[in-house]
Amino acid sequence: MNTKTKGLQNVSESMYAGAIYGVTAWIVYAVVEYFFTAILPWIMTPSHAYTPVHRYFTLLLFTVYPVMGLIIGGISGLCIYAATRANLFSKKTGSSMFAPFTTLTVVLAFNANICYIWLYTDYHIRPLLPSMGVSLLLLPALALSIGYPLWQKRLRFITNPWTVAFVLVGILPWILYEPLRSATMTVRALSALVYPAAVFLISFVFHKIIAIKRTSNSMESRPVSSTRALAFLVPVYCLVFGAGLILKQTPLQTDQKTLSSLQNTNKPNVILISMDTVRADHLSVYGYERDTSPNLKKFAEESSLYINSVSTSDITLPSHASIFTGLYPTSHGAHHIFNTPSEDDLTSGFADWPKSPPPLDDKFDTLAEILSEKGYSTMAVVANPGYLHDYYNLDQGFNFYDYRSPVIFLGNIVSKVRPFYLRQTIHNFMAWMIPASDRDNTYRRADKINKVAFSLIDKAKKDNNSFFLFLNYMDAHTEYAPPAPYDRLFPGKDETFTMGHFRDLEHQVLRLERDITVKERQHILSQYDGGIAYEDFHIGKLFARLKEADLYENSLIIVTADHGEAFGERKHIEHGTSVYQDQVKVPLIIKYPNSSQKTVIEQYVSGVDILPTVLDTLGYEIPGNVQGLSLLKPEDLNNRTVISESFPDRIKLRLHKRFHRIERAIFSNSMKFISSTSGKSELYDLSKDPREKTNIDMVNNAISENLESKLNKWLLAVKEKNEPERVNVARNQPSKDTLNRLKALGYVQ
Repeated sequence: MNTKTKGLQNVSESMYAGAIYGVTAWIVYAVVEYFFTAILPWIMTPSHAYTPVHRYFTLLLFTVYPVMGLIIGGISGLCIYAATRANLFSKKTGSSMFAPFTTLTVVLAFNANICYIWLYTDYHIRPLLPSMGVSLLLLPALALSIGYPLWQKRLRFITNPWTVAFVLVGILPWILYEPLRSATMTVRALSALVYPAAVFLISFVFHKIIAIKRTSNSMESRPVSSTRALAFLVPVYCLVFGAGLILKQTPLQTDQKTLSSLQNTNKPNVILISMDTVRADHLSVYGYERDTSPNLKKFAEESSLYINSVSTSDITLPSHASIFTGLYPTSHGAHHIFNTPSEDDLTSGFADWPKSPPPLDDKFDTLAEILSEKGYSTMAVVANPGYLHDYYNLDQGFNFYDYRSPVIFLGNIVSKVRPFYLRQTIHNFMAWMIPASDRDNTYRRADKINKVAFSLIDKAKKDNNSFFLFLNYMDAHTEYAPPAPYDRLFPGKDETFTMGHFRDLEHQVLRLERDITVKERQHILSQYDGGIAYEDFHIGKLFARLKEADLYENSLIIVTADHGEAFGERKHIEHGTSVYQDQVKVPLIIKYPNSSQKTVIEQYVSGVDILPTVLDTLGYEIPGNVQGLSLLKPEDLNNRTVISESFPDRIKLRLHKRFHRIERAIFSNSMKFISSTSGKSELYDLSKDPREKTNIDMVNNAISENLESKLNKWLLAVKEKNEPERVNVARNQPSKDTLNRLKALGYVQ
C-alpha cells in the first residue's frame, strides 16, 4: 500500500470514528430532549391535558439530529486527523479525543442557541442563566478531556453524553418551571445547583460500578467501543421514537359509575353552538353584504332570530361562564381581576398581577350539571383550548369534555418546548417554509370538531338517551387562517401577512401609535369572513347529520357567540378591550323543539338568558339566583335591561392607560349607556346610531342619569350579595401548558 493510499485510509478511518461518536452524542441529546418534552409531560400531565408533538415533526427531529451528528462528527474526525499529522499531539491522544470532542459540539450548539435567544429575541435573560451557567461549567471539563487522556478517564462521569444531555435539557423546564414553578427564588436557585450535582453523582456512581465490574472480571479498563455504544443506543432511540408516536391526548370523561342512574328518553335534546369571536353584523343572516352564513340563514327560516343579542362580556371565559350559569360576570367572578393601578404597578409592568383570571367557582350550578342530574348525557367538544380549558372549571357537569388542541406539523410547539431547546431552532427554521395553516393554527378546525360531534351523536342515538351537546367552533378567531378555498372566498388576502405582523399591529393600534391600514384591514376581514363561512359550512353539515339521525326536530338548537371582534374601530382591535357593539353584539338563533316557525325578536336578550330558556323549554324549574330570563315569552322582555362588562387583562393594562378601568354597558329600549370606573360615560341611541359614532351623553343627561342609576343599583346589589364569598382559588395557578395555550391565542405574554 503506497503512502497516498494509506493516508486516505487513515483520513477515512478518522472521519468514520468521528462520525460514529458524533451520531452517538447527538442521538443521546435527541433521546433526552424528547424524553423531557414529549414523554415526561405525558407521565406528569393528565391524559386529557396532554398535547402530543406531531409525528412528522418527531420524525424530522429524529432524522435531523443523527445527520447533524454525522456531519459534525465527520468534520471533527478530519480536524483531529489533521492535528495529529501536524504533530500537535500523538495519534493515541488523538484517538481518545473523539468522544469528548463530539460531546463538546452539543454543548457549543446549546450555548450558541442560548446566546442567540439572548441577543436577538425578547426572551428575558434571567430564566436562561441557570442553563448558561451549568453548560459553561461543562466546557473546562470537556477541554481537559480533549487535551489530556488521563483527565478524560477521571472526568468521564461529567463528559459522558448522557450526563451532559440530562444536565442541559433538564435543569430549566422540569426543575425550575414545572415542580418548582411557584416556589421562592431561593428554593429555585438551590434546586438549580442540586439537580446537576445529583446528575453528576449518579453518573459518577454508575461509572465506578462499571469500573469495579470490569476489574473483577479481569477486563481491561477501557471504554466500550463507539460502534458497540451506538448499537446499544439504536434500540433505545427507536423505543423513545415509537413511544412518542403512540402517546395521545384523550377527552376528559366522567367515570360512568358516577353518572346519574336516570334514563331520559323522551325529553328534547339540547345542542348549544358557540361561534367563538363571531360578531353579528358579519353574518349574512343579520344583513351582512358578504354571504358568510347561508346555512344559518336557512336555519333562521324555521327558528327564532334575536336581532339584539348582547354578550355579557368581551372575552371567552366570562361570557361562556354566563351562558352556563345564567349569571353576569360580576356575579360569577370568572373574569380578570382589576384593581386601580398604583405607581408601583405602572413601573413594574404589573408583574405581580395575575396572568389569567380565576376559574368558575364550584358553588355555581351550571347548565350541564343541572341537565346531568335530570338524566341527560352531557357532552362538549370545544375548539378553544385556552379559556375553555378544564382549569377554568367550565367542564363541570359534562360527562364528556373534549378540548384537545390540534396536532399539526409545526403547531403548538410553543407549548411543548422552551426556546433554548435546539428543537425550537429547527422549528423556527422550518416555519419559513411551512404554510400558515400548518404553522400558526392553535385550535381544531370545524371539521375536526364535527368529526367528534358526529360520533357522539351516533352514540347518543344508539343509547336512546336525551343529550346536551355543547359545541365551540373557533375558525373566525385569530390566527385568521381559514383553509382553502375559504381563505380566498372573499377578496383582500395578503400572502405576506403573518401573526407576528398582526401582534405588532395590535399593540401599536392599542397604544394609539398608529391606525390599521386599508390593506391590513382588508386582509384581516377577508380571512375573518372566510373563517365564518367555513364554520357555517360545517354547521350546515351538523344540521344535516342531526336530520339523518332523526334527531333534528325533537331538539332545542341554539346558535350564539361568546363575543365579537374589533378591526380598528375607535382604535380597538381584536377583543377584550371594550363593550362597544363590535365586541358585544352577537348572534342568537334558537330552533325550539318540534317547531319550524320563523320569528324575529327585537327586544334585547343576553347570554344569561340561555340557561333559563333551556330549562323552561324542557319543563324544569329555573334556579332562583339566575339573572337571565326565559325567552319563551317575548312579551316578558319588553322594557328590560341587559348588561355587558369588560375587565382589562394584564396585556391591555401594560399597553395604555386608557385600559386602566372596568367598563360596563347597560341597554334599555334603544339606548345604550357605557360607564367606566375611570369616570368616562357615553350614551348612544342604537336605533339611529348602531355603530356608536355620536356620544349624546351631554345632551341627554336625564337618560344617562337614569341608566347610570340602574347600573349602579344593580352593581351594588350584586357586590353586597357576593362580597362574603369570593371565587375559590384552591386551583392555585394555571399550569404552564394552560398559560402557553393562552399565550398562543394572544391572551397572555
